[in-house]
Amino acid sequence: MSGADGRDFTPDQMADMFLNYGNNMLRALMAGGKASVMLMAEHAVRNELSFPKSGPPVFPGLRWQTGHLRRSVAASPDVEAKSDKEAWATFGTSVPYGVKFEQGYEGSESVAAHTRRVKTRSLFGHEGSKRGKAAQGVAFVRAHQRYVTVEARRYLGRTLEADSATADRLIDRAQWMLLMRGEVPTAGAVLSGGGAQ
Repeated sequence: MSGADGRDFTPDQMADMFLNYGNNMLRALMAGGKASVMLMAEHAVRNELSFPKSGPPVFPGLRWQTGHLRRSVAASPDVEAKSDKEAWATFGTSVPYGVKFEQGYEGSESVAAHTRRVKTRSLFGHEGSKRGKAAQGVAFVRAHQRYVTVEARRYLGRTLEADSATADRLIDRAQWMLLMRGEVPTAGAVLSGGGAQ
């Protein structure tokens, strides 16, 4: 590992540092991991999920319809200790259509009963010389199954690939902040490069 001042640490020196800092080293690792996935989630929302509802094709990105998928990804960053030496940081979505767009999907899906407008069934009346719509044509569609093919968009996978080098730097920064300041930094401090709390 190379420090901010250019010094290199030997594996023995790193092992000593881990022993000296104990659980704080894992906590710093977790802060760096949380900072990394916070940044990735932000990038996924901004670069992959924020295309307007209309306009030219945006494949493989996704158009912003309701904001539900964007909010899900933005709120998803999490980090969890798996042992006294390992932690996992995650971001993503559990929204079913978001998962389908990430991984791709081919098969049947349920369509709920709904209504839709049908222009050809609208009724028009006459008010003097003006022609006005007297009733909106509506079709009632019962619940049914339909076969769909959804091509994988990989909006999360592309973000992970694009940001992996930055994520490594943030994890290194978190550990460096612990070593230099003697305190575990917060994820926010790691992102900003600021002080520990």
